[in-house]
Amino acid sequence: MQLLSYGITNQGKVRNANEDAFLIDEAHQVFAVADGLGGLPGGAEASQRIIKLLQQTYRQVDAEEESADLGELILGI
Repeated sequence: MQLLSYGITNQGKVRNANEDAFLIDEAHQVFAVADGLGGLPGGAEASQRIIKLLQQTYRQVDAEEESADLGELILGI
């Protein structure tokens, strides 16, 4: 099966900046969207940090060749 994925976010008509972040990793079939919480302080940083943490977590599991369930790891973040 071939999978094509795309990511796009939009700040909308109310906000001055877009604080959302997304992850697309077709090789590992990992996809995520982190909402920046609509202009709350630190929203952009929070969404970027959770995406980076998610990347580090599943790549670490992949590198260690553990049989851990990725869903359980994500819920533990």
